[in-house]
Amino acid sequence: MSWVVEIVSVPVADEIDDAWEQLAELREEEDAREYGSAPSEPMNELYRRLTARYPCITESPESPWSDGPLINNFGDKLTTVGIIVSQIEQTLPFVVETATEMGFTVFDAGDERIYRPKNWGGR
Repeated sequence: MSWVVEIVSVPVADEIDDAWEQLAELREEEDAREYGSAPSEPMNELYRRLTARYPCITESPESPWSDGPLINNFGDKLTTVGIIVSQIEQTLPFVVETATEMGFTVFDAGDERIYRPKNWGGR
């Protein structure tokens, strides 16, 4: 079983309902991208930072990622990352901290939370 979070590299609406709607639109955009397209440079950098600490599951059976190759989950503005539930306590805080430090927004539908970028000026 896995816990899934979605990470957005572009500015996200301040209002909570608008932010979730924007996420749905970004999902549609990503679904329309050609499979196997390279991620954007910001998303590629996020991938590098995450896998520097926790290698892809295709490289390490102890990896916390629930699927792989993990790079295939990274798109232009959005990535979906699955974390094995037994490793959520150590991995999720690292994912959130890394992404928000980079100015990204993390959507955690399981907890219905939105983690805003460190420099976010909203409420």
